[in-house]
Amino acid sequence: MPRTSLWPYLFLTTVFLGLTLTLVAKQGIAPHETYDESVYHYPTVLAFAHDLPQPNLTDYQSATTPLYHLTLAGLTLVVGTSILSLRLASAGFSLACILIIYTFLRQRKGRSGPAVFFCLLILFSPYFLGPAIRLGTDNAAVVWVVLTLMLLEPIKLPRPNVFAAALSMLFAVLTRQINAWLAAVMLWRMKPAKGTPLSVTSLWKMLWPILPATVVLTAFFILWRGPTPPAFISHSRHLSPQAPIYIVSLLAVYGLFFFPWFLTLWHQYQPRLSVLALFISTGLALLALTSLSPLTRTETGGMLWLLAEHLPRLAGTSLIFWLLLPIGLIWLYLLGCHLTSSNDYLFPVAFIAWALSNILNAKIYQRYFDTLLLVFLGYALMDVKPNRKMAWLSPAVLLLAFALRVLLRYYL
Repeated sequence: MPRTSLWPYLFLTTVFLGLTLTLVAKQGIAPHETYDESVYHYPTVLAFAHDLPQPNLTDYQSATTPLYHLTLAGLTLVVGTSILSLRLASAGFSLACILIIYTFLRQRKGRSGPAVFFCLLILFSPYFLGPAIRLGTDNAAVVWVVLTLMLLEPIKLPRPNVFAAALSMLFAVLTRQINAWLAAVMLWRMKPAKGTPLSVTSLWKMLWPILPATVVLTAFFILWRGPTPPAFISHSRHLSPQAPIYIVSLLAVYGLFFFPWFLTLWHQYQPRLSVLALFISTGLALLALTSLSPLTRTETGGMLWLLAEHLPRLAGTSLIFWLLLPIGLIWLYLLGCHLTSSNDYLFPVAFIAWALSNILNAKIYQRYFDTLLLVFLGYALMDVKPNRKMAWLSPAVLLLAFALRVLLRYYL
């Protein structure tokens, strides 16, 4: 691992605290932004705190597994039960999240500057900063997901990394049950080496790291008699097969700001147009079969939904997705070529498992995907050096747009 410098950690911590402390103190959060907090998360934390040391996990006012709420319930013994003190305590998850993301990105190629930039992009994004200043499981879940991927990233995997990754995966699943997709990454990473005959020993080495999360998640499914607490059982009956299409379309949007990077990859790998055309045609055929219509209120669904609402529809799907999906598939194809050329399959396996797992989400909120998508994008582009001068200008425009939104929304 590259030699660690403390200044990026100090810089990111200073920026994070400067934003979150002032925004929490201002308490200028719009009512629709605090809906989940006031209806689900805050009541759950208070209920758990009231019932300590034996909180009722059979049914409660959150659709997720209870680690986040149990942690805050325990902290009420120190910080009290006011919403302000709990928001500040919860911000600790988001600070840990941004620092772990930086470590993960820097670990890839040891480049501090690009890693800091991607962290700033994530930090100023409304889909990270919003959950950082109110109660919610979004950023807390990303902490454990990124930590698990980071621990599994080294080519030669030390035994302590495997134990730590198994524990981190357990915490990820205990924060949000949908993070069970990490099992696919773990199984791929722990598979026997080429030429190793399959045996009881090699099978055990591959399976044991996912057993803690599997056992705990199974216990909750039995306790709830379903994948969510009984109060939210209706959510588990609604699937979102369009979620992977939405994720790829969102990748297209962010990828446009990193066009010089993708142009470099295009020249480097010279993709076969016939293969790329087949890839895009398959994606468009799936889009035609599963129309992508808004499943959420636009004020909470995200900026991409807001744009989609104002454009005409084709076959039940907003025109924006017909335009973005092919672009996103080109970006995805180039990223796959780049990573697999160096035998780095962490991104492809993790991205596919994550995208497909979100079919189980009842709703397609941009905040469910935004942060991890930027992490994946940063990870894949971390070692790409664009040929064009001033290539960083377009990503800087995106960062400036996010920063201006924060300024206009919260400070002016």
